[in-house]
Amino acid sequence: MMRKMGIIKRSLAMVTGLLCAGVFSASAGEIPATLDINLQASCPTISGLPKDKKMVKDFSHKAHAEKYLLGNEKYSPVPYTDEFTCVACHAGAKDANSITKDLVCKGFETAFEHEGGAKKFQNHFHKTCKACHKAMKKDGKATGPVSCKGCHKK
Repeated sequence: MMRKMGIIKRSLAMVTGLLCAGVFSASAGEIPATLDINLQASCPTISGLPKDKKMVKDFSHKAHAEKYLLGNEKYSPVPYTDEFTCVACHAGAKDANSITKDLVCKGFETAFEHEGGAKKFQNHFHKTCKACHKAMKKDGKATGPVSCKGCHKK
């Protein structure tokens, strides 16, 4: 009985982790408020990822989707519209319901190939996130962090 409870707890923890990581949506159309970005845990099928040493904790996912990205397309290295901001980060997404674990992981895998392989995965995030933040800051707009510690809190 104790072993069965341990398996159930681990399974629930894994599903909860994936929900919080934004890999699965809790229900259609629901955007997680925050999530931890840890690709190694969320997309274990991507081969060659180095050990995660600097995950992004408590990323303001919903605020980015519904507030921060609005009207700021010109700062993003990835084209998107205010009607569907999700594509700024979720390459290949056609609508919110198409953002599945498989699409997310496949999109990252494709992006990493353009950076020179999975070992250079942080280049993708720095070009996507940090570049947008820096461009907004340069233009005098309120923005998110541009330093390492700003995103990678311990």
